[in-house]
Amino acid sequence: MPTGVNKIQKLLRNFRIVQKLALCEQNKYLKEYKLTPPQIHILYLISHQTNITVKDIANYLGISSSAATQIIDNLEKNNFIIREISSNDRRITHLKLSKEGLSKFKKFKTEHLSKVQKYFQDLTNEELDFLINITQKIIQNNT
Repeated sequence: MPTGVNKIQKLLRNFRIVQKLALCEQNKYLKEYKLTPPQIHILYLISHQTNITVKDIANYLGISSSAATQIIDNLEKNNFIIREISSNDRRITHLKLSKEGLSKFKKFKTEHLSKVQKYFQDLTNEELDFLINITQKIIQNNT
């Protein structure tokens, strides 16, 4: 196997391990917020995009609209999100965080970042900047 392929395999393995570490931290305290991993993923999506719809979320997560609707219904039932009918097209419903949901989400996100930060504490600011720039370059060149 060529050397470059071996390096890519190691890199992908390392990405998976770092992601697993972060998700394990996240899962430790999701119960406190009465959230599931798919629900927190959806809250992240809603918090980063305006005018997002159920269909957008389903497409992004690679699930059916009905599966996305089930998850979203539970988030709405627990006052994390609200649905707003589009003023341009009444057939379209946009999702956004409720005031309570935004407050809980910010608290969750702060706690999560604080816990995950320990995995990066031995890196210098320059090393973190390098990692950020490299991963952004990979994303930009492939989207």
